[in-house]
Amino acid sequence: MGQFRRARPAGNGAPVYHRAGRVVDGGGRANSLPLGVTPSGAEGFRVVRRRTGRPVGGFRRRPEEIRVSDPKPSFFVRLWIAFVAPWRVLFSADFGAGVQRLMSGAPALPPPEAPKPEPEPEPEPPKPEPPRIERAPVDAALQLLALFQREGRFVDFLEEDVASFSDEEIGAAARVVHEGCRKAVREHFTLAPVKDDEEGTSIEVPKGFDAHTIRLTGNVVGEPPFRGTLQHRGWKATRAELPKLTEEHDVHVIAPAEVEL
Repeated sequence: MGQFRRARPAGNGAPVYHRAGRVVDGGGRANSLPLGVTPSGAEGFRVVRRRTGRPVGGFRRRPEEIRVSDPKPSFFVRLWIAFVAPWRVLFSADFGAGVQRLMSGAPALPPPEAPKPEPEPEPEPPKPEPPRIERAPVDAALQLLALFQREGRFVDFLEEDVASFSDEEIGAAARVVHEGCRKAVREHFTLAPVKDDEEGTSIEVPKGFDAHTIRLTGNVVGEPPFRGTLQHRGWKATRAELPKLTEEHDVHVIAPAEVEL
């Protein structure tokens, strides 16, 4: 076919050939169309650019696509720059200043420094978790109360209305309660004083003292260390051994009801 290339058939079934931007149908009729334009509603026609691969027109690239790094721009590029540059000089002070520096032979200004990134704020330290509040073991407390009731009739003494009793009668009842409760405590617990100093002596409370072991009273002003008089040595348990209970035992029953037959 020489310089013709065969393409898809036209609407009438005849093959269509393309040559140098013209569309030629199967009957040999040439249809001259502008390169780059597709005829509206013309089925079977398409435009083929020249084999050089150049786009329509005389420029390989649009002027705005010309890179600044081109060492020697072509005549058409220089023509485009000569047309655009005066308007840029008129309406852009920065562009005009750059042209002035180039005309005077001064070196180009260095590119502006990139803004320094702002330092990221330091992350806040994690907040301490609030102390966990656990429920006290109720079973052990009820068991201890039952021991005091069994050994010293402690609950009976507390629930009794002692307003009508004389001091001698109250003292005698208190002696029984004291002996029985003391027996229960010494049997299942070992107690020791928090402070070994004698009561009534002057002691120093150091800085950072444990508030669970020392309670300050009186005129508390300022920061430790403090010096004061030991009013009570305190108590702490060094041993605690409560009786083991069976699964059927109900700890809520402090003392069973008594029935005499």
